[in-house]
Amino acid sequence: MNNKLAVILGAAAGAAIMYSCDPSYGARRRALLRDKAVHAGKTTARSVSATARDAGHRLTGIYARAGRLFQEEEPPDDVVLVERVRAAIGHVSSHPGAIEVSASKGAVVLSGWTSPEEQQAILRKIRKVRGVQNIENRLRAA
Repeated sequence: MNNKLAVILGAAAGAAIMYSCDPSYGARRRALLRDKAVHAGKTTARSVSATARDAGHRLTGIYARAGRLFQEEEPPDDVVLVERVRAAIGHVSSHPGAIEVSASKGAVVLSGWTSPEEQQAILRKIRKVRGVQNIENRLRAA
C-alpha cells in the first residue's frame, strides 16, 4: 500500500512540474499562480484587519455598557428620549411615521394608528430603551 501511494504522489508531482515548466505556457502559468497567491494574501490581510477593527469596536461597546452598570444615571433630556424611542419604533414598525411620540421626565406617550401585532412589538421594544420609565399607550388598532 505504501508503494502505491508513493507512485501516485510521484506521478502527481511530475505532472505539476511538467505543467509549470512547460516551455510554451509555463511562464504564464507560474505568473498566474503568483498573482493568485499575492491576491489571496492581500484579501486575507484585509479580512483580518476588518475583523480586528470590528472586535475592537465591540469590546469598546461592552466596556461602555459595563461601566454604565455602576454609574448613577441621570434621566435623559426629553428630546433625546423621544429620538431614542422613535429609533426603536423604526426597527419594528412598518409605518413609524404614523406614531406620535412625546416624553416628559422618563414617561413616554404613544399615540397614532398601528396594527395589533406591531403594537405589542413596539411596546416590547420601547420598554428596553434606556431612560424610559413609564409608557402611556394611546395607540389605536388599524
